[in-house]
Order: sequence, then structure tokens, then C-alpha cells
Amino acid sequence: MYTAGTLVTVFMSNDATAVVLTPAILAAVRKAKVQPLPYLFVCALIANAASFLLPISNPANLVVFHDQMPRLARWLLAFAVPCLLSVVATFVVLRWLFRDELRATIEGEIEAKPLTHEGKLVLCGLAGMVAVLLTASSLGAMTWACRLAWPRSQSQLSFPYEPERTRWCSVARSAGQP
Repeated sequence: MYTAGTLVTVFMSNDATAVVLTPAILAAVRKAKVQPLPYLFVCALIANAASFLLPISNPANLVVFHDQMPRLARWLLAFAVPCLLSVVATFVVLRWLFRDELRATIEGEIEAKPLTHEGKLVLCGLAGMVAVLLTASSLGAMTWACRLAWPRSQSQLSFPYEPERTRWCSVARSAGQP
């Protein structure tokens, strides 16, 4: 399950792990009749620990880096080792904290079911999405793709407490300023 959470976070996003994987894990541990807390902690913490291995792992990366988003190779040089250390450290700490709960026997039987046609279709769609995002990231086109989605005329936000219009990228840049 830890590996699944890591892969979902890395290739989809930390939000996908928190929103999609957590309810699935909860359903599985209830069916297995084991203590759910260790597994729910895994979902919450791996969503954070693995969220900076790739630029697509955390949507906030697009906002924070905006026009300065590095290409995938440069990103990996900067973040791969710290991210992998974070994933390993999180595993070690959770394994130690929940060692008693994780040694408990599984009371319920969970039968393996083959993946349906719709499930295979979704899996192919996800694989395609990951391929497109990794390709865009390796070509340095992540922010370019975002610009297509947010044309200049629509990239301004109007805040009710500010009479003037503010570009969303200037808000993101000012958030990182002291």
C-alpha cells in the first residue's frame, strides 16, 4: 500500500492520494478487519513526502515556479534525492510508530477481482495522462501548457477586497516574498 500511495502521488498528485486513495484504503482495511489508523496515516503522509519528486506531483509547483519551472532533468537533479529520503524516512517512522498494529493478523478475507473493462480503460487513460505530463515536463512545456489553459485575458483575478485587478502569477510570486 505504501508503494501504491507513492506511485499515485508521484505520477498523479498529492491531492489524488488524499482524495481518491484514502477512501479506497479505508474500504479495504474495513473489509480486512484491521486497525485503519496506520493505513490512513500512510495515505496522509505519503501524499506529502512524495509530492515533490516530479513537477506534476504537487499542483502548487506550477504556481510557485510559474515561468521558472525547470525541465524534468534539472528538477530531478534538485529534488530526487531529498524526495526519496523523505519517502524512506516517512516509511521508517510510520513502520516504527505502528509496529504493533501492523503485526496484527488480518481477520477478513479479501478476494481478488479481475479488472473490469471500464477499469482497464481508466488505467489506460491514466497512463496516457502521465505520459503527456512527463513529456511536457521534460520538454520544459509545463508552464506553456498552463498558459494555454489560462490565456492572458483570463489570467487576472478580481478580489472582492481589492478594487484593482491582480494577475494570479503576481499573487503567487508575492506569496514567496518575505
